[in-house]
Amino acid sequence: SDGRGLAAAIALGADGAVFGTRFLASRESSAHPKYKQAVLDEHASETLHTKLFDIGLPDAAHRVIRTPLVEAWERAGSPSAPNRAGEGETIAHLRRGGLDAPLPRYSVTPPSDSVEGDLGGLPFYAGQSVSLIETIAPAGDIVRRIAAEARDVIASRLAPLAR
Repeated sequence: SDGRGLAAAIALGADGAVFGTRFLASRESSAHPKYKQAVLDEHASETLHTKLFDIGLPDAAHRVIRTPLVEAWERAGSPSAPNRAGEGETIAHLRRGGLDAPLPRYSVTPPSDSVEGDLGGLPFYAGQSVSLIETIAPAGDIVRRIAAEARDVIASRLAPLAR
C-alpha cells in the first residue's frame, strides 16, 4: 500500500504491484463508508485468509477483515457450505440505477455505497497491507505518494547496489 512495498516488489523482480486495499480507502472508491472505516481501523492480524465468502464464486481464496460473522463462523468450527449459520439468507440489497439485487449471507459481493442492510454478513476484503492505511485520500494523491516513496527507496537503498 506504499512506495516501500512497490520498491520491494520491483527489487524482487516484479513488473508492478496490486494496490487494491489502498485504493479501497480512496475518496473515489464506491466502498461503503463502514467498509472504508474498517480498513482504517484494522490491523493485518485482524485479517483471515479463507474461502468463507463463496456464494457467487465457489472455492476462491480471499483475505477478509474479521467481522462478527467471521468470528462466529470460526467459533462454530468453521463449517463449510451448506452447513454455515444463516446460509444463503438475504441480508442486504444492492440498489443502484433501478437495480435491486438481493445479497445473501456469505456472498462474494463486498459492501458498496449502494448496499443497504446487514453489511456484516458480506466480505470486507483487505490485504495484509491494511495496517499501513491511515487515511482516506484522493486516488491521485495516493498514486503520487506511492511513486515518490518508491523513487526515494530505489534511489537511496537500491541504486547503490547497482554500482
